[in-house]
Amino acid sequence: MSFHVYVLFLIASGMLLLALGSMRAPYAKRRRAVNLIAGAIFLVYGLYLLVFYQSGHYVVFFYVFILPVLLAVRFFRDRAAYRAQSSYRS
Repeated sequence: MSFHVYVLFLIASGMLLLALGSMRAPYAKRRRAVNLIAGAIFLVYGLYLLVFYQSGHYVVFFYVFILPVLLAVRFFRDRAAYRAQSSYRS
């Protein structure tokens, strides 16, 4: 895997998780916090590697590929369940 592809995935995953975490949803307060924290970590590490990394060792976290997908799926499942529950009440 190319270094720049990995950095691109880190930054894109971080931005996706920050976007999901910034959506104000009454049903997912803890998950918003998890999305914001994970997104900030991914984004900061990706920017660090992009700007300051010269040579040496870097750690490849495979969570970059798995975690954003899992968190996005949970977010949209929670949203669908909330909408179904609120329409059931009406």
